[in-house]
Amino acid sequence: MVSDRRKIQLLKFIERDAPISLSFRTWELYEYPLLPTTSKHVWTVKTSTQLEKPRYVILGFQTGRKNKKNKNASHFDHCNVRDVKLLLNSQCYPYGNLNLDIDHNQFALLYEIYVNFQATYYGKDQVRSIDRYGLLQTKRVP
Repeated sequence: MVSDRRKIQLLKFIERDAPISLSFRTWELYEYPLLPTTSKHVWTVKTSTQLEKPRYVILGFQTGRKNKKNKNASHFDHCNVRDVKLLLNSQCYPYGNLNLDIDHNQFALLYEIYVNFQATYYGKDQVRSIDRYGLLQTKRVP
């Protein structure tokens, strides 16, 4: 919600009919309808031209949510993923193995990647998050 003071400022700015510059951002969704039952899978996703190299890739898994209004589409499933590698702009991310076991609460490295993403994407030097006990934590990002 915008305060009344800010609304008046915005309306005055709009009345001047000044050009508003917006940064270009593109979002693409790649859906893989049915994953094979093997323990390893390589998924190739085509990206943009050399002029528009992606800076971030967000990977999420969902099961049983498509076209179901009673399911929360903002929630994701871990799907027993143990490791993920991304080759982006000729660099491999993350450098080491994640060694995830979410059922046994071994996902600290994944959480650190999430916190660092927030810091770089939003340009913050502090990131707020909820710890596993439901307490609000503030972390200073180097």
